[in-house]
Amino acid sequence: MFLYNCANSNLVAGSTSLVDNVEHLFVPKLAPGRYDLQVWKAGGAGIVSAAEPYALAWQFVQPPTLALAKAGTNLNLTWPYYPAGFVVEANTNLLSSGGWSTNQLLAVIFTNSQNTLLLNPTNAAQFFRLRQP
Repeated sequence: MFLYNCANSNLVAGSTSLVDNVEHLFVPKLAPGRYDLQVWKAGGAGIVSAAEPYALAWQFVQPPTLALAKAGTNLNLTWPYYPAGFVVEANTNLLSSGGWSTNQLLAVIFTNSQNTLLLNPTNAAQFFRLRQP
């Protein structure tokens, strides 16, 4: 599977595998423009049939950003409701890749198309991220 920029015919991304029958392209911050997505099937001795079916799935979504605002003695962490499916995770530092967790966080409140999470500033977890499970 290959993704080309139509303006200059440059290859933007490609995914090929001799083992897997699933290919993935992940292109964060893809510039606006026209693109050509090509699905190529190799012929030869390994061909199953001349008309082998395939399916495509894609997602064009700008990941939401977190906003932090003071609310009395607490903090409000907010992010848009859409795109849905994101969860907040917290960690005590940015260096520990295994410490991200949803533990010790209150339930998220949905108001005015925004997710809001109330945070106590004395909480040990001072680093937050959105993750799409």
